[in-house]
Amino acid sequence: MDLNGFVAYDFSRRTPQISVTNNGVTFNSGVTESLGKPEFAMVYTSEESRSIVIVPAERKGQYTKRYFSPKKGGVKNVRWNDKALNQMLYHFIKPGERAPDVYAYRVLGESGYCDKKGAYGVLFDLKKAICL
Repeated sequence: MDLNGFVAYDFSRRTPQISVTNNGVTFNSGVTESLGKPEFAMVYTSEESRSIVIVPAERKGQYTKRYFSPKKGGVKNVRWNDKALNQMLYHFIKPGERAPDVYAYRVLGESGYCDKKGAYGVLFDLKKAICL
């Protein structure tokens, strides 16, 4: 069989996703790879569409947060334990509901998102969150 025009599938690529729990938000290695392993990142939110976009940032600033620093063993997951961010994300997932003491959701992301200014990142539609 002629494989001209075919490309080998890379099984190491992970689908970008976040886990939102009562303890924090975890960005999997698929998000980290999609963003290019940035040291800092910025999160844009849309209450209207109940979604967020995470984009790489060049340096620390008022709206940025340290994102990735290489770890032993090549671990590329990133965990943020920010109560305000958790509350906002839960509100996007379940508008008008009070967060229970324990909860866990997974949200698949779309990498390659690009805004009008040319910033790229990963888009998460929290209306599509899956309860774990």
